[in-house]
Formats: sequence, C-alpha cells, structure tokens
Amino acid sequence: MKQKGIAPIIIILLIAVVAAGAYLFGTKNILKLPTSLSLPLISPSSTTDPTASWKTYTSKVGVEFKYPNDWTQSQEQQPNSSLITLKSPKGTLLNLSIVPEGFGFPCLKEISEEKIILNNKVEATKTILETVSGDECGTSEQMETILVLFTLTNNNYLISYLYPIEEKNTERILIDQILSTFKFLETPNRTP
Repeated sequence: MKQKGIAPIIIILLIAVVAAGAYLFGTKNILKLPTSLSLPLISPSSTTDPTASWKTYTSKVGVEFKYPNDWTQSQEQQPNSSLITLKSPKGTLLNLSIVPEGFGFPCLKEISEEKIILNNKVEATKTILETVSGDECGTSEQMETILVLFTLTNNNYLISYLYPIEEKNTERILIDQILSTFKFLETPNRTP
C-alpha cells in the first residue's frame, strides 16, 4: 500500500530534477549580448508608383483608369459596344467594351481564371486565354489575351488585352499595373 503512495512522489521529484537541470543548462548556454549594439540605420525606401505619370482615361459610364503615356487611342474601326481601344507602340491592344450576357470566344483556350477586386469595390473575373491556331480560327500567330469581366450599373464590361505570347511575362505585369489604377466614379462624366 505504501508503494502506491511513493510512486507519485518519485514522479514529481523526477520532473523537478529535469526542470531544474533544463534551467541550469539553459542559463549557462545563453549568449551574452553586448551592452551597446550598433546596427546600421535603414531608411524607409520610398517606392515610386510606376503609374504616377501615366495618362488617365475617364469614360462616360464612370470608369476611370491610367495607361502608359506612349499609348494612343486607336483610330481603327471599333465595335459599337467598345468604349475605347488603346494601342501601344508595339501594337498591343487594350479594349474596354460593354458586352452582352453569355458572350464567348471559340478560338481561345483558357489558361487560368481568378477573381479580383477592382478599386476595392467591384468584383471581376480575370481570365488568361491563348489563341488556338488552325484554319477554323484563321490564325497561325500565337497570341495571349487577358479578359477582365465585371458588372457595373447593370451592364457587363469587358477589358481585353491582346499581345504576342512571347511577351507574356512583361505584358501580364503591365496589365496588372493598369488594372490597379481602375476607379469607379460616383457621378459618371458624360464625355468619352
């Protein structure tokens, strides 16, 4: 009967001895830090906004965004639903359009799709597509397209950006910079 009463005491003593040993071991192996520590001063770096000096487009429906200064408004024939088509010096095209429900692109293959938020207000779907080459699509050039679809004031809007596939790394960064500048105005401006 006395053996059962001794076991808990032995266990408690063992735990106390292990804890005391760990404490002593830890205090002997603590690094002694110098009393004065000299660290190099790191000044906060100011990150410049790469879009700060870009041109601004404001649509008649209250959508505003920035685009590079060397881009021009395309004078080519635009579909009736197009609000603006911009052309870069390389010939890449950025288009903002009003589109009907359920539109499609039969000669494009989806690479990826993600949900994004424009201007912390409007949910959009960003899809990256690649052209399908062949006779039925009428193209042999490998192109990539980024489509961003969003709904605002009961209209579906489509931003499409088309560029050569070999330029995808730099062009994807550029379209993300453009998308980061989108704003939605409370009172739409009435001039395109």
